[in-house]
Amino acid sequence: MLGANLRKSPESERVTANIAFTVSPGEGGQRLDRFLTLKMRGLSRSRVTSFIKNDLRMESSDAALKPSRIVRADETYVLRYEKTVKTEPDFPLSILFEDENLLIIDKPPGQLVHPTRTSVKNTLIDRVREHAGGAPCLAHRLDRETSGILVIAKNSEAARLMGNMFKAHKVRKTYRAIVFGDMDEDSGVIDMPIGRDTRSAVAVKQMAGKAGFAQAVTRFEAESRFGGFTLARLMPETGRLHQIRVHMAHIGHPLVGDKIYGPDERLYLEFIENGFTPRHLDILLMDRHALHASEIEFVHPVTGAQVSVGSPLPPDMAEFMTRHSGCPIASISLKISKNASI
Repeated sequence: MLGANLRKSPESERVTANIAFTVSPGEGGQRLDRFLTLKMRGLSRSRVTSFIKNDLRMESSDAALKPSRIVRADETYVLRYEKTVKTEPDFPLSILFEDENLLIIDKPPGQLVHPTRTSVKNTLIDRVREHAGGAPCLAHRLDRETSGILVIAKNSEAARLMGNMFKAHKVRKTYRAIVFGDMDEDSGVIDMPIGRDTRSAVAVKQMAGKAGFAQAVTRFEAESRFGGFTLARLMPETGRLHQIRVHMAHIGHPLVGDKIYGPDERLYLEFIENGFTPRHLDILLMDRHALHASEIEFVHPVTGAQVSVGSPLPPDMAEFMTRHSGCPIASISLKISKNASI
């Protein structure tokens, strides 16, 4: 079914919000429009002027304000405005491992991990906060479409230690991806630098192979070839933006469902504008890029124990393999099962 693999779109509502600006001793004596422009960087002077005339009031006063007003220390100005709040659909929290310092979960495809610029409720980190309390911190990130293993630190010390381990490449991560074409080699290494693709109309698009880009290394194994596709086992040794997707596209095997690095980046622009359409499905074959974080191994940063966690292929990727191989996924040998050990 079209769009069945991705979660429903978030519900949206318009809410009224207030934000207060208090003038510090060092900020007194300047014009109100100048004061607010410095406080709300990124907004034009004309937008700030409109706020002052229509939406801004002094605390405990409803008197109209002018942009030329001179602000004084300790005055507080309150901006009342409307914003859109999106609420992600509810979902179960699938826990693979948990102790007092770490939480490892199995993220479903399509689930937003953390709020973006637009205010969002019920993201994955919100659910983790409800479950574990405190101030949990992502040790690494998966984007909305990527499924699989995600490590979350429950406290600041665990977050610091896990962050250091990721930076030092002491965490072994393995992904599964379904890619277009039969891969010629059974295994190999892609050692190709990655950086911003300045020719692209897609702001986040990366490319490989240009001098001066950051080093990026991905080891790969062709785990199963079926129906003109390959299930690849991928072990990134560096952590560049979109690394696996960029590297696989670079060697001629883009991920099934990849709107940016697949056959035409305009599919991504169309998706942003109009959502996922039958045209996308006809070309990309899946409604999300077929990438799953399937294994992770590391030495626990607090206890020193070896942690090994696995997650099986999610239903959408397993169903794709069954549909295009003509045999059930259970008959295809994979080096993974849903498990956690310590």
